[in-house]
Amino acid sequence: MVAVAVLTWLLVEALPGDACTVVIDPDGDQATVAAMRAAMGCDAPAPVRFLIAMRSLVTLDLGMSISKHVPVWTLLVEALPATVVLGLSGLVIGHAIGLPMGVAQAVRHGRPFDLGVSVASLSVASLPIFALGLGLLHLGSALFPSWPLTGSPTPWLVPTVAERAQHLMLPALTLGLASAAGDARFIRGAMLGALRQDYVRTARAKGLSEARVVLVHALRNALLPTIALVGLQLPGVLSGAVVCESLFAWPGLGRVLVEAVQSGDAPVVLGVFYFFAALVAIGGALTELGAAWADPRIRLSE
Repeated sequence: MVAVAVLTWLLVEALPGDACTVVIDPDGDQATVAAMRAAMGCDAPAPVRFLIAMRSLVTLDLGMSISKHVPVWTLLVEALPATVVLGLSGLVIGHAIGLPMGVAQAVRHGRPFDLGVSVASLSVASLPIFALGLGLLHLGSALFPSWPLTGSPTPWLVPTVAERAQHLMLPALTLGLASAAGDARFIRGAMLGALRQDYVRTARAKGLSEARVVLVHALRNALLPTIALVGLQLPGVLSGAVVCESLFAWPGLGRVLVEAVQSGDAPVVLGVFYFFAALVAIGGALTELGAAWADPRIRLSE
């Protein structure tokens, strides 16, 4: 958190201009402009601005948005549900696609199916997420011309499931496909390792069906590393959400961040980065706890 706070502040300081130039007319009365800049703290020395930013992080008082004149916490709380829904939907879609594909690849290791899926997954993984999103947007416009493929339901909490699904489909699918490629490769490797273990050979020697050997004995043990994978994917999901929310006009934290950067709203930029860093740290801690819960060997190890 400290490293993110310092680096984010340095990046914001490196942006051309400052927030005062956005809300103050530089051609106005110079005495008034100087008084407003002093009141907003834009003329304070850099060390003073840094200490103010760090104090806001420690006290959880993120201040006011300079461009929207509302507390930063209000913007974060209002945008958080949309980002959570999009991120969780992307993770679910990614695992729903990547898990069966990885298992199927491991079972057909070295065959044309394995090679074809490997090439396809590596191709998707190498695409920038904005290129993948633009491709899906053009495809969705051709297949569903009457659907609202961008934006979000208004108001957010009122619409039906069908209305929300129409708006959520493409951004969630973009995040899901981006993570599914990595999921398939990861699960394929874990399954290949599990299928070579002695307990799998013992299960086959007992006469168990191949489906039971793969889905019960091998897959159950191969799934343990995927708990850690979810925690590792959280930063990627959040960074991907920034692009997806801007591309599909989704009203989440990513869109708030982009608008704040464009307007030079330093308190909002710092607040969103702090919030993302906290989510990643919490996600990592929950991943460790989940792995210990799923595998007693982790809890009992010294």
